[in-house]
Amino acid sequence: MKKRIYKKLIINEIVFSLLISLVLIAAVLLITIYKTNRDLIQRNLYTFSLIECNETKCDIEKWVNDMNKDSLSADFIIHKNGFFIDLTNEFIESPFSYSDIKFLKEFDQPKIYKSITSEEWLLYTDSIIINGKKYYIMLGIALKVPWRLFEVKEDLSDLLKKEMENVKSKLLYSYKIQNIPQFFKGEIKSDAFQIVREDEKIMNWGWGIPAFLPQYYLEKIDKYNRFPFHIYFDKTSNNIVLLRIDKNPYLYVISAAEVNIAYLVFLTIAFIFIIFLFINIFFKRKLIRKLILEEVPDISIEEAIKKGENEIIEFKSKDSLNFPDTILKSITSMANTYGGIIFIGIKDNGELEPISFENLEELDLIKKKLTNAIKTSITPIPIVRISEHFLSSNKVILKLKIGRSYDSLFSLNGIFYRRLGSSDIPMDFFYLRNII
Repeated sequence: MKKRIYKKLIINEIVFSLLISLVLIAAVLLITIYKTNRDLIQRNLYTFSLIECNETKCDIEKWVNDMNKDSLSADFIIHKNGFFIDLTNEFIESPFSYSDIKFLKEFDQPKIYKSITSEEWLLYTDSIIINGKKYYIMLGIALKVPWRLFEVKEDLSDLLKKEMENVKSKLLYSYKIQNIPQFFKGEIKSDAFQIVREDEKIMNWGWGIPAFLPQYYLEKIDKYNRFPFHIYFDKTSNNIVLLRIDKNPYLYVISAAEVNIAYLVFLTIAFIFIIFLFINIFFKRKLIRKLILEEVPDISIEEAIKKGENEIIEFKSKDSLNFPDTILKSITSMANTYGGIIFIGIKDNGELEPISFENLEELDLIKKKLTNAIKTSITPIPIVRISEHFLSSNKVILKLKIGRSYDSLFSLNGIFYRRLGSSDIPMDFFYLRNII
């Protein structure tokens, strides 16, 4: 029995630790989400304050020249016609990292493009097949942009074409398109570029090249905006990413933040370990008490009367409360044998003889006297749970559930008793020696 109790104890402690840890982690996650959402809203509002737009034009000069732009601005800034004013590589797995291939195909030859932000670009698009998939590459040279003090006036079409061939030849040796972000750092001679898979997914993007979000995904933003806070799993970083979407009549601004899963896992393990120790130190005795009492079958009054007195059922008349030694003897013998249930208020023949009381205070006093008698007379103190079965507003039968001993023997005034059938008999020397 001792092994079974300890096995159940460990299982219970682990289960409680897991449940409490999950609640704590959920609380930490909710607080994190709340604080992150508040920060992302501030970033979006800050971005709105720097960019002025109408149906056909956006003034981004304040935004471009803002010294806090990198840390305080939104990660995605999209005009309502789908034009990307800004797009980040940091959250390349987001639902908004898509580029309209129709726009890219317009530049199968180097051509000047004037954007709604008053920028002028020389753009050129070509495509390659890698690992059976088609990728579109757009290269761009900034001719007139707010972040450059001078304008480029010479024709650089041949330079773009030459650079495209260089890029394509390098890419053909790349076996995995995921390596492109690292491969291209500082290696492209054009001002900006984007690499887009045939399904319009952006694989890499750099330095503000003109791009449009496809119409399908633009419509999805409106659906997302009904509930502006979203969560997705980023496969590249293996972290959870929180997204906040806000809009005004002309702009969608989207800010993102990562939640470190490794940190959450560490926190969960730490919580489980600490809570397990806490339960083991402060609640172990209560858990053991609960498990020991669960070993005793729960028997109703009707079942008990039908079965009659036996090794685990004992009836005591209401008068036995005046002479509690008979009750204490049965408690001791049951605790030393199989545990059991004592019904106070039932005669030996099964006839009901309930305890009468005038008010609940009197009933509490009866229970308190019985509890004190158990504590002062039986050594060590056995595990006993007292409950009431009310027959009317002033008549009750007390039900004592006694747990079986698992690591000690109990004695009443120095005498050890055991249960034999429906009798409580003292243990002799040879019986005690065999048990010990």
